[in-house]
Amino acid sequence: PSPYSCAVVKVEPKAGTKLPYRNDFDARFTLKNNGSKDWLAANVDLKYASGEKMQKYADAVDLGKDVKPGEEYTFVVDMLAPENAGTYKATWNLVDSSTVYCSVTIEIVVTR
Repeated sequence: PSPYSCAVVKVEPKAGTKLPYRNDFDARFTLKNNGSKDWLAANVDLKYASGEKMQKYADAVDLGKDVKPGEEYTFVVDMLAPENAGTYKATWNLVDSSTVYCSVTIEIVVTR
């Protein structure tokens, strides 16, 4: 395997979940280290890459602890559903400086 890579285990809310407009919610991204080297908390972050900016605060979330190969870690991002009805997507990357380990996408449907 590659020294640094990840697999998306789970994304919550699930793709297509309907949320009321301006609804405060937590996005949870569970990622598995399927590489051959540890992810180091000091170096690895989950960073906003593209799509609708729904995060309430920062565009990056720190890895809270070192993650060994085969282990999983869940990132939690505080988000706010957009004002207008429609389908919204955002992509986040697990990164170590400029190296992207993998990408994960959240998709919600906003209702009015």
